[in-house]
Amino acid sequence: MNMFDATDEEKDLRAAVRDFVRRECPPGAWEELDQSHTYPSELMKKLAATGWMGVAFPDPDTGERHGRWGSMLGIVTEELGKVSYSLASNYMKVAGYGETILHHGSDAQRETIVPRLADGELLLAISISEPGAGSDAAAVATRAVRDGDHYVLNGTKHFSTCSAIADYIILLARTGDDRYGGLSVFLVPPGTEGITFTEMNKMGIWTNPTYNITLDNARIPASALLGGEGQGWKVITHSLDIERFSLAAAYTGAAQSAYDYAADYARTREQFGKPIGKFQVVQHKLVDMHLAVDHARLVTQRAAELLNRGVPCRREASTAKLVASEAYMKVANDGLQILGGLGYTMESPMQRHFRDAKLGEIGGGSSEIQRNILARELGL
Repeated sequence: MNMFDATDEEKDLRAAVRDFVRRECPPGAWEELDQSHTYPSELMKKLAATGWMGVAFPDPDTGERHGRWGSMLGIVTEELGKVSYSLASNYMKVAGYGETILHHGSDAQRETIVPRLADGELLLAISISEPGAGSDAAAVATRAVRDGDHYVLNGTKHFSTCSAIADYIILLARTGDDRYGGLSVFLVPPGTEGITFTEMNKMGIWTNPTYNITLDNARIPASALLGGEGQGWKVITHSLDIERFSLAAAYTGAAQSAYDYAADYARTREQFGKPIGKFQVVQHKLVDMHLAVDHARLVTQRAAELLNRGVPCRREASTAKLVASEAYMKVANDGLQILGGLGYTMESPMQRHFRDAKLGEIGGGSSEIQRNILARELGL
């Protein structure tokens, strides 16, 4: 099968997601949520009822996952991204982060958590960054010390989106002194005694609250360890590969939405006696925006195909994340320029695209980090 061919099932899935979006989140609905800084809890419940949370998980009866699971995960994420990157990232927090538990969780974790993720009953968050550990994730200083049948966590985490409202936080902590071998990952319930959250005031992604986390002698059971002590770097890098692919799909959908809005505006907005879309300078800008979105979609589909085949895709996932995040930023920036003064007001969604897009070049591994990864993959 050509990697760019969609199966009938995939076409039907895309059509179904589009229909869901038109019905449950009509134009203007997301802007209301965004402006009021409201997490879309009701919309997430309706999304859970579709069964799409489980497209990336094995069938509970056969234990086999769909042969096109990567493509299907990408399709749902991209279509939700057309509503908002934030909505798509919420979906990714279930379907994408759940991959980490599926691969590295204990039997008990997989048996109790994965089915509930697939049913849309649970939400996951991830917590890696700290005051001294951002792009240098291995510099994590938060400590987890074994104490009998528990671990005691102390430290500070930054930039953990939806952590206070999630059911589990995939949290990276230090259990030893070795830079990489001394890291471990835990599934931490946010209601654990000794954990406090402070919400951050962000420029964008207003529907999804982001927190700083303080851990003060927070005790969690040893069974919360994910992947074994000292295996944290392996666990978290696998998680980031799936995250970056999912983020790329979300950025692609969001960039497509921003492009469509700008193109429609250019067809109807008249200056000097004709639509501004008839001016070559605007046409060229729109063509370049289209090319950026098209490129993002193609490299994301390539990563999806490798996931379908069970082939490692670190290079391709980083490429997709880099290309798609920068495509979204370009389209949002150029789209705002096409809208002119209207784009700078809160009356159009372009301002939201502009605010949200910038995070794509920072979160999930900055553009600079992606280029570092690709340089290593290329043997440079």
